[in-house]
Amino acid sequence: MKQTFTRILTVLLSACLWQAADAQTVTTNPETWATLIPSGTCTGCTITIPTGYTLNLATTGTCDGCTFTGGGTVTVSAAFNFPNNTTTFNKVTVIFNSSPGSLKDINFTNDSIAVNAALTFSSGPTEISNSRIAVNAAMKFSTANIDGDSIHLNSTISFTSSADTIQNSHVTMANSSSISALTSWFSNTVFVTSGIATISTNNLTSSGDSYYMNIGSKLQTSGVSNFASSP
Repeated sequence: MKQTFTRILTVLLSACLWQAADAQTVTTNPETWATLIPSGTCTGCTITIPTGYTLNLATTGTCDGCTFTGGGTVTVSAAFNFPNNTTTFNKVTVIFNSSPGSLKDINFTNDSIAVNAALTFSSGPTEISNSRIAVNAAMKFSTANIDGDSIHLNSTISFTSSADTIQNSHVTMANSSSISALTSWFSNTVFVTSGIATISTNNLTSSGDSYYMNIGSKLQTSGVSNFASSP
């Protein structure tokens, strides 16, 4: 009887702990993942970071299928893991100072993103919408949909699968920066290059785009399905 009671109590406590871990709000500034989630792992959690607060992902923890929201800042400064299920960042500032251990399905919406360490997204499509992105280190996507974003490209963006879209966006490309893809669809996007920058794609569909290419910059494609740029 005592063993049965102990098992029931353990199950109830586990359920309560799961409920508590399901939604967390940062109340210490700055907060670390190790103190917010002592177990180091959270699945399907909603993490609220209020405006003015910072959550530091400074340990090799795991957040699988989580949502980060609230207007604050998330800093990745260790090989943190985002595996399996889709993780969403919504209305936060995300700073990647280290490359994550795993980076699978990620959606960014209404965010400010600083990429200061190489990012490789192992699956997709990665969705980035209505966000500001400073790309200071290489970003490698499987597939991605970029919509309504302001991108300052100081490094490289590459897409390894087809098809990929950049639409309703503004892309400023610094000297030696590049975009490379297999099959791309650009729509209603402004591309501005400085120095020697390169856009390279095997097959390009471009509709309503504007290209302000500096002397020495290149738009390279082996095939054009449609090209109707704006004046």
